Amino acid sequence: MSYKKLLSAALKEQGISSSPLERRFETEWRQIGGPPYEAGFAFHPSRKWEFDCAWPAVKIALELEGGTYSSGRHVRGAGYAGDCEKYNEAALLGWFVFRLTTDMLDTHTLQIERIRDYIKRELNK
Repeated sequence: MSYKKLLSAALKEQGISSSPLERRFETEWRQIGGPPYEAGFAFHPSRKWEFDCAWPAVKIALELEGGTYSSGRHVRGAGYAGDCEKYNEAALLGWFVFRLTTDMLDTHTLQIERIRDYIKRELNK
């Protein structure tokens, strides 16, 4: 296992997000009163796919898509195709997945608040 994966696993065990984007989202989510979520939630019965943030009781997930302007994994061919497969499988299993890019955390506060409100409504049904 690579050093990066070992470090990520150790941080996850302690409840600490490994990516700066995840840490930033976590801080902003708490500031706007977002409901607690499970980070790194494994949702698939046979694949090792995880959601960045999940509310399993209502099958809602949120994925943070970093590197959208720096040729990150999410926007390159194989990474993009893999994400499509993951999101399609999630939908087939009944999951509703929100997706946010890095710049959305800067400029789409109203949208993030609407996502928060939707999740809260679903949790309170």
